[in-house]
Amino acid sequence: MSEVADADIIVLTKDIAIQQEERFNGKKIVRIAVADAVKKAPQIMDKIEAHLASI
Repeated sequence: MSEVADADIIVLTKDIAIQQEERFNGKKIVRIAVADAVKKAPQIMDKIEAHLASI
């Protein structure tokens, strides 16, 4: 199975356009700035994990 098919959440950047974004249809998408992904990765992952635990 592909990584996209196996993913619960897709994390995309707000800063760069993604080609063929339709491949993520049906998936929960979280959009963050690249700077936040670098500077706040642990906090972002904590929020994603908490969300996954709640569903």
